[in-house]
Amino acid sequence: MATALKHGLGRPAIARLARNIKRAWPAFDSEGFTASSMRGLSRLELKPRVGHVAAQLATFLPRDYGRALAIVVRASERWDRGDEGDPLHGFAAWPSFISSSTTERATFRVRWRRSAP
Repeated sequence: MATALKHGLGRPAIARLARNIKRAWPAFDSEGFTASSMRGLSRLELKPRVGHVAAQLATFLPRDYGRALAIVVRASERWDRGDEGDPLHGFAAWPSFISSSTTERATFRVRWRRSAP
C-alpha cells in the first residue's frame, strides 16, 4: 500500500526543517519547534499539517519580519534535501510560515521553494 502524502510532513521532515533553520540561526530552539510541531500532527491531513508546522515556525522565529525572512533565506541557501531515495523527501521544504503580529496586526507569508540542485 502506498504511503499517504501527509506522512511526508512528519517527524523526519520537521527535524530536517529544524536543522536547516538552526544552521542558519544558531539561537533557534529546534527541540522546542520539533516538539510543538509534532503536537497534534497525527490527526491532521496534508494541508492542515503544512499550516500547523508553518504556524509553529512563525512562533519560533523572530517576530520581526525582516529578521525572520533573512533567516529563512539563509536557510534556503544551504538546504538539506534529505534522502533522495525517499519519494517524500521534498516535503520538509513545503511549509510557508504565516505570522500574525498582535501588535502590528499584519500577516506575513514566506513561501519555501525547493531550489534546483
